[in-house]
Amino acid sequence: MGSGLFAVPFTTSDKVQELMMNYCFDCHDGDSKKGDIQLDNLESLVLEDRLDLLNKVQEQLYIKEMPPKKKKVQPNAKDRQSLLDWISVELGNHNASTLEEKLRYSNYGNYVDHEKLFSGEVKEKAFSPERRWLVNPRIFNERVMDVFRLDRNDRNRFKQRQDGVLAGVKNPFIIPEHSGVRDYDVRMLNGGHLLVMITNAKWIAKKQIYSALLKMPKKQALIDDLNSTRIAGTTVNSISGLDSWYPKVTPEAFEKIVLMNRLPTDGEMAAAVQEQFGCVLRRNATKQELAKYVELLSSSITLAGNSEGLQQMLFAVLLESDFLYRLELGGVEIDEFGRRKLTPQEASFAISYALGDLSPDHELL
Repeated sequence: MGSGLFAVPFTTSDKVQELMMNYCFDCHDGDSKKGDIQLDNLESLVLEDRLDLLNKVQEQLYIKEMPPKKKKVQPNAKDRQSLLDWISVELGNHNASTLEEKLRYSNYGNYVDHEKLFSGEVKEKAFSPERRWLVNPRIFNERVMDVFRLDRNDRNRFKQRQDGVLAGVKNPFIIPEHSGVRDYDVRMLNGGHLLVMITNAKWIAKKQIYSALLKMPKKQALIDDLNSTRIAGTTVNSISGLDSWYPKVTPEAFEKIVLMNRLPTDGEMAAAVQEQFGCVLRRNATKQELAKYVELLSSSITLAGNSEGLQQMLFAVLLESDFLYRLELGGVEIDEFGRRKLTPQEASFAISYALGDLSPDHELL
């Protein structure tokens, strides 16, 4: 705690002083200081210490942990809100409220004031903001297996492994299982997340066309490279062989481009783009997306050849936000209250993930 020598000017209204006298100072004045918390000297604290203390008080008041339930004298809803409003203003003046940031996360969802929610005083129509939800590790692994269109037997074989995932893929986000929270609304990606995403995309894109590459004349170099990553004693296409695994079949639209001895036509490139959107995002590319990715594929093939150019397009689609997140952005139509319904695809993913940690089947999509 700071001393008066470094204090920042700070005052409280008579009303706030009265409320704190009635509900706070019995346990948190200079004599008692329960939990090493003192509230009757706020004006003498340096700014950083005062903001830290007010954040603690704000959270305890908001979730109704303070005053303790065993206390006979409790603030009514109006008094509690008055204290919260005062603290919110003080913290807001310095953009320092940690509670407001925490409440954006789903693991704080149960702290909604249910009395207020169901009292009828809230007149606004319910809505959720646009959100991007991270999927939990099980769903992420299923999504990767969706890209390769693995059948149920192959999926079960992966799940029986100790780590339960493909060797070259890592979930960019670590979500703690003990929290009970299945997914998070995250707004910022850092360099570490991006690096993992790029590494994943490169590995997946290469594996997607590996079977086709093995049909080319220079396949021996690929086999030698594959064997160098394989555990001794395992077969080339064995799941237990770590990075030696690859899908047995390359999608026809990809294989055609890999094996042809000419530049692909616009139609052939469009078919490859739509195939990748189906594998990765479970939907068709829009007209704008199709034009963008056909242009990327064409320029990449011109620079690096059919196989490398195709991998570049596959890689780029794997970095689309639809693959890493479950989106809740809504459709185009806006109702009279300014709200937008989830698109059918957004709703199908939300339902399927909630019920079984699996991607939706074709009927639900």
